[in-house]
Amino acid sequence: KLSESTLKRIYGLVKTKDHPSKFTLNTLSIYCGFNDFQDFGDSFNQNNISNIKWDQLKDNSRIVSGYTLESIKQNSGIGFQNTLKRKSVFNQVSELYHSNNIATAVIAEGGTGKSISLAQVADEFWLGENPKYSNDIVWFISGSNLRGMFSKQFELETWFLEMFGLVKNSDIRKYLDQNPQERKGKLILILDAVDEIVIKTDELDEIFRKLIEFISSSATNNWIKVILSTRSHTWERFIEISKDYNGIAKLFYGVNFNNLTDDVSNLPVLEVSEVKTIIKNYQRESKDLKIELNNITPNLWRILSHPYYLQLYLQGYFEEKNEINNSYDLLSSFLKYRVYKGRYGFEKNEIFQAIIQNTSIGSKSVSVKRKEIESILNRYHRAYKELLSFGILKEQSVLNKFKVYVNYISFGHDHLFEFLIAKYWLEQNNGFNFTVLLKVTKFYDGNEKRLDILKQIISYGLETGEYKELVRIFDLKLEEYELNALSHLMGMHIRTSTEAQ
Repeated sequence: KLSESTLKRIYGLVKTKDHPSKFTLNTLSIYCGFNDFQDFGDSFNQNNISNIKWDQLKDNSRIVSGYTLESIKQNSGIGFQNTLKRKSVFNQVSELYHSNNIATAVIAEGGTGKSISLAQVADEFWLGENPKYSNDIVWFISGSNLRGMFSKQFELETWFLEMFGLVKNSDIRKYLDQNPQERKGKLILILDAVDEIVIKTDELDEIFRKLIEFISSSATNNWIKVILSTRSHTWERFIEISKDYNGIAKLFYGVNFNNLTDDVSNLPVLEVSEVKTIIKNYQRESKDLKIELNNITPNLWRILSHPYYLQLYLQGYFEEKNEINNSYDLLSSFLKYRVYKGRYGFEKNEIFQAIIQNTSIGSKSVSVKRKEIESILNRYHRAYKELLSFGILKEQSVLNKFKVYVNYISFGHDHLFEFLIAKYWLEQNNGFNFTVLLKVTKFYDGNEKRLDILKQIISYGLETGEYKELVRIFDLKLEEYELNALSHLMGMHIRTSTEAQ
């Protein structure tokens, strides 16, 4: 019997300097159908592909895949059973499965539910009790689990060979093409969270090259499918590497390889109807969870369409018994848990301040040329990489009037940029009062961002009970549509607050 900690060391989930004991190797070999580890090694040295047993490979793959699936289920922020199946991901994988394409990728910023979506697909298509495709060999592997292996000079090529039951100097794809009677289904590789395999750029580039070579060499084997998930910033790096390989884009389904003019992400944010369904699912599980959907403002709905913000919102209710009725509190929680409590909190804040200052506090533009803040980005390189990786910031190449591409940096979410600007004004003014509203109204005169910044500031004023100051809102020189929008925002708050009334 092997302990859980031993298995974790074998799969690279726990770091160790020691090699597995002979007992451990023999036990694992017996479990895989061999007499002992010597017998296991001999079977690979015989170079006899015809000994491959499809059902045995399928059973072995389910052990590893099941571990990954269960890990994602357990780490789902709002409970896996409460999550919503994303039709776009199911359609994307299904289309790949029935096409002549070899690979696809689910691409989006961090916290958008890529891993959960792939887990839902894997559960329904291959790993559940009554899977849709029961004869396939499926390897569902998380990049975070592979990181430990790469720290030990792990070789991707060798891993591919062993994973698919190959031996060196042999080709299972050729064998199964020539002997279709041995093939009972498809070979599926699902590699989730590619970003988390390694941190160093050169190591990640090498992983991408190995993946591209594997996909390219499988071009004529449409029964081999590769499914990746990665963040948008990392996929842009994949695109750059792929330019060294002709025709690789044609082997992918549902993926954009043009990162200069288009957004590469292909996992859309949630629809409001989907957000409502998830909240209702959550409420059914937690009977004491009271969320009045009618009290949620349009601005808050817009933010909750991002799965990570929705997770924070629901956890605020369930874990902290803290009702969140406005976007200011929700975005404060986001910065607390995703930015400042993590690594490089100070450095990330410094980068935020540099962007805000170089956009003239949002009055000049919503983005800044990279070269304008190059020094601080170089000083806090790792912090910047993390902000890009999670999609908090994004960097884009824009063609200027001289037909030269210039790199611009902006916030991944407009509402986060607006929130930080509002926070800046509140800090400069030592809190909320009518004066800060006057300053903002005048400073952003004619700017389309004015209304959204005022919404954030007024949300703060409502939350802190500054009602005497808020009464004067109609003294502001605002457009009629702006006053209507702000009246609606305050009205939603007044409905639930006796003090505000």
